[in-house]
Amino acid sequence: MAATTLEVRWIVPGAVPGEVERWFGPAALIEDREDRYLLHDRPSELGLKVRDGRELDAKLFRGVAGMLQLPNARGRLERWEKWVFPLAAPTAPSGDGWISIRKLRRRRAFHRTSVTAVEHSFDDGDRPGCNIELTDLRVGDARWWTLALEAVGPQDRLELELRTSADRLFAEPPPETFDLSSSRSYAAWLGSRDPGSRPRVTMPDLGLALG
Repeated sequence: MAATTLEVRWIVPGAVPGEVERWFGPAALIEDREDRYLLHDRPSELGLKVRDGRELDAKLFRGVAGMLQLPNARGRLERWEKWVFPLAAPTAPSGDGWISIRKLRRRRAFHRTSVTAVEHSFDDGDRPGCNIELTDLRVGDARWWTLALEAVGPQDRLELELRTSADRLFAEPPPETFDLSSSRSYAAWLGSRDPGSRPRVTMPDLGLALG
């Protein structure tokens, strides 16, 4: 069954600055894992990855749903439809089209009350709200980092959950400005990296097939 999410993401070259990590605050969950992404010729429409060798994730882009505009943050709100397929056995696909990304992922989770966003534990399961992540990325010898907010739950609450959580996160001004030039999904970022330097597979019109 597909789940719809609303997210905004910024991807920046280099390692996570220490002052950004301190601003982000204590992580409720820290993950150290390797994901493998499939590079293909439709990067703006579809993201495909094997998550930590355990499951196949497919994300289909459903359009820009508006803008997040705060004094220190400006980004595109993107709607995605996501499927998760558990794998029968651990796997690490390689060869043409596959790229490995090592991630050190710090996560927090919020949900909206009548007046503000409050933090909750990941032990609460698939609770509606907004997940926030600050992640170090390693692609070969290259270092990048990303900040993202992803709202989950009923579709009619996604934007409210994300905006309320963004107001809470950015209430203290961040040490860096997050702007449109770095606002992009993993799929768009991978589609723009080193164009032509890696083999890419040709995909059919999966927007129609999965839609």
